[in-house]
Amino acid sequence: MKREIYRPMRIVHGNFGYQPGDPYEKKEKCVYDRIKELKDKGMGGIVTNVGSPDYLKDEDEWKLMRRKAEICQELGMRMWLYDEDAYPSGVAGTATLDKNPDFECRGLVMVSHVLAPGETYEQQLPHGHEKLVAAVCYQMAGSVPKDEELLTPYRRLNGESVFFENDTQTNLLCLVFYEKYLYEGTHAQNNVAFHRRYVDVSNPEAIAEFINNTYRPYTKVLGDFYARRIGDEEENAVIEAIFTDEPSYMGVYINHGIECPETVHPVDETIKLYPVVNWGKNTANRFASRYGYCLEDELTALFLGHGEHFCQVRHDFYQLMSDLYEQAFFAQLSDYCAQVGLNFSGHILLEDELSLHVLFEGNFFKLLRHMHIPGIDMLQSKPEIVWDFAFTPRLVRSIAELYGREHVMDEASAHAQGGKVTAEEMYVSLMLQLAFGADVFTFYYSDEDPDGSKHKIYDALNRAGEAIDGNRLSDTLLFYPIETMMRRRKPLYHGIENIHEEKIAEADDNGKEYVFACQDALMEAQYAMLNAQHSFTYIDTETAAHQQNGKWKNLVVTACDVTEEMTAVFAKLQKNGTQLIWYAQEGSTLFAEGFEKMPAGCKIAQNAEKLLALVRPQGAELEGADTEGIAFTQTDACALLVNRDTREKQLCWKGGFVSLTDAMSGEGVEAVRSDEGVSFMLPGSAALILQKK
Repeated sequence: MKREIYRPMRIVHGNFGYQPGDPYEKKEKCVYDRIKELKDKGMGGIVTNVGSPDYLKDEDEWKLMRRKAEICQELGMRMWLYDEDAYPSGVAGTATLDKNPDFECRGLVMVSHVLAPGETYEQQLPHGHEKLVAAVCYQMAGSVPKDEELLTPYRRLNGESVFFENDTQTNLLCLVFYEKYLYEGTHAQNNVAFHRRYVDVSNPEAIAEFINNTYRPYTKVLGDFYARRIGDEEENAVIEAIFTDEPSYMGVYINHGIECPETVHPVDETIKLYPVVNWGKNTANRFASRYGYCLEDELTALFLGHGEHFCQVRHDFYQLMSDLYEQAFFAQLSDYCAQVGLNFSGHILLEDELSLHVLFEGNFFKLLRHMHIPGIDMLQSKPEIVWDFAFTPRLVRSIAELYGREHVMDEASAHAQGGKVTAEEMYVSLMLQLAFGADVFTFYYSDEDPDGSKHKIYDALNRAGEAIDGNRLSDTLLFYPIETMMRRRKPLYHGIENIHEEKIAEADDNGKEYVFACQDALMEAQYAMLNAQHSFTYIDTETAAHQQNGKWKNLVVTACDVTEEMTAVFAKLQKNGTQLIWYAQEGSTLFAEGFEKMPAGCKIAQNAEKLLALVRPQGAELEGADTEGIAFTQTDACALLVNRDTREKQLCWKGGFVSLTDAMSGEGVEAVRSDEGVSFMLPGSAALILQKK
């Protein structure tokens, strides 16, 4: 029986309507009835996990997992596994940390104090912190240190006792760095699942234990149902993928006051939350091995300083943390899944803003390239807001296509709206995401459907997904400037919820001027091309270095720090025929030095109009008086147009044309042919499938 891979799958955690003490026969009937109900409502499958409360240990639940696979096989439903009892993934309930408490994630904090001449200060190990890493002080002419003052320490302290005496005629900035386990104040504490300690995602031994506790038991029970390629039609190929949910580093204080239903590990609210960066058990040794200098001597640069020296230390540090995370978590899980014939999928934490990537994850290209079906989490279901969140599906679709992945998973919901959206809003939001790049949908939407409107939406998703199946056309690259985030980003005192108006350290401006100028320029370029229906592909430095000759017409680099490595890669693309375009906001003086480092012959665009004139000087296949808010994507054979707005729009298609179909109804749409092209009306809140010659 053919499984329609573009029909959404319902995420069903744990049980299916039964109680833990119910007889097995009743549980089995509930499982069958629930899967059959979803099938009848037009869903394509389920995403599920072993039930609670005795997570991973209840024999009935393991028997039911196998029955779920058998039922899905009987009904022609698809099945994915979910690799945790609830997010974030990695702890296997508590089994990973139960095996070795030292697998818990760590952070490095900075405690600061300013001494006037003649003053003394003694710093004790703060409550809840593990050990002293380093202590250093600097002379300051004023109350805020300058770069040149931070380059030369006045004194370094050794040993466990930290006693500062200011025997100078200037102020003394005293900095003490401590290692601690990260729990209080972080996402591990503040989420909507559990107050629960979390694993060190840079520790390969910890993640190997997560595999032992979760992935191997699933393989033992269900491995004969695995399908290595999505859509595989072999008889037992029912379970397509395993879904990992929001793994991340924890070195940010976030979500203070969020309601969490269950406390697994007690929270000590008396632990003071000092500025923090991510850390690992052997971070300093790994840093020295890779870069040849001592990280303990440069810890100040992780928190303070603006100049090139400080930026380079931060870049080296965040690059290392990204690479450790990549190898320990993503590469290791991917390798295991490949060995047993299972697709590795899921999504990571807080994907929506470039400025957050370095704090929680690192370089998305290097991490998600290991997923056989990379994914995103779209918590929005208002079309105008989904449009504002286009960065995430566009970025991950780019990673998928550049690394030969066929699909992008989307954990879709109306979480941000409290589930309160209309069927029309749900439909347009999903179609926008399909046009932006997601095509395999896993749902948290309510499946209540009294009038059958949601069933029609699922039909439409499958119809449109099948139509645009294949590689999407693009001739323009848009550069992903993660290096700038690594160089400029510094810890926050008060978490990310106030990221644009945060209270920052008295001694530093947090580099936010550079960070947000870079991010804003990137978003301006993205939306200039989206609103003009010009397809583009995000790319990072490493991936760009391996692109084939002559494949890309344009590379757009938005205002950012340009390193020597980037310059060499850009020059190689230019030599192979790619036009280089530097996009910086008109009137901005930031990153002027960036353009100076670009290869000779790079063109500059200071507004959206100039950018579009450079990337598509001969006009577009799709034209109209009002194209803003129309999401557009195309393959060799087909195009999909989605109208975010409720008002209809008159359009003209100048490419090859066969027919137009309304994605919702499946019926043809009237079009008028002329010498200029094919004119048609795109209704408000609608999606049209255009068949090309």
